[in-house]
Amino acid sequence: MLLIPLLVSGCVHKLTSVRHSAEFNNRDIRAGEIIIIPTEATVATVDVLGKKTHENDNYEDHIGRIIDDSILDVLREHQYKVTLLTRKNIADLKISGKILDLRLQYNDIIQGLYKSQWMQEEQAFSVDQKVNVISDLKKSDKRTYLVLCNYVGTSKTSGARIAHLLMDALINTRASDEAETSSMLIGIIDNSNGKFYWSNRTGAATSVVGAALNSGSSDEIDRKHSKLMIRSTLNPLVFQYKSD
Repeated sequence: MLLIPLLVSGCVHKLTSVRHSAEFNNRDIRAGEIIIIPTEATVATVDVLGKKTHENDNYEDHIGRIIDDSILDVLREHQYKVTLLTRKNIADLKISGKILDLRLQYNDIIQGLYKSQWMQEEQAFSVDQKVNVISDLKKSDKRTYLVLCNYVGTSKTSGARIAHLLMDALINTRASDEAETSSMLIGIIDNSNGKFYWSNRTGAATSVVGAALNSGSSDEIDRKHSKLMIRSTLNPLVFQYKSD
C-alpha cells in the first residue's frame, strides 16, 4: 500500500501516502453508491525562473472531464456502483453552492493531511474530519460516498527546457528529466455523516512514462496519462478489498 520503512530509535514505522478514518471499511464502499464530483483540475506552464502561468479554463475543464470519465471507468472495472455527477446535474438540482462549499471544506482537510506526502500509519489511518452532508445526493437507502479528485499538471516552457538541458550538459543536474509533471489526489467522503473516509495522492513525471503512452493525438495521450495515474492512485483501495 505505497509504504516505505523509516527507522526511528531502533523501531520500524511504516509510512503511507494513504489517509483514512478509523471507521474505514472497503466493503462498505462496495455495498454503497458512489458519486463522482467534477474534478478540480489546474494546468500551468513554468518558466526558467519558476513562475507559473495557468492554462485557459476551457483546457482545464477538458482535462477535468477526461479524469472524471476515467475514474468512472476504473471503478466500474472493479465492480463498484458508481455514477458521475455532471455540471448539468448540479445545475438541475440547484446545488452549485453546496458543491462549492463541499469543495472548500474538503480542500482545507486535504491541505492539512498532505503537508507531507508520507505519514505514519497510526496517524494516517485515524483521520477524524467532517464536511457538510449534501442530502440532495442521497440516491437510495444505501450509504452514499462522494469521490473528489484534485489534479495539478505542470509543463516547462521551451526556454526552461533549453536552460535545463544546458545545466544537464554542464553539471549533470538531470533537471531536464521532468519536463512535465502531474499530481493527483483522490478522496472519498461518507455522505451519510460528512466524514472524511479515504484518500491517496500520487505524482508522475513524463520522463518515466513509457513511449507507448506518449503516442497518438493530444486527447488520446491525455486519456492514457489520466487512466495511468488514476489506476495508481486508486490501487491501494482496490488492493485492500481484494486482500480482505
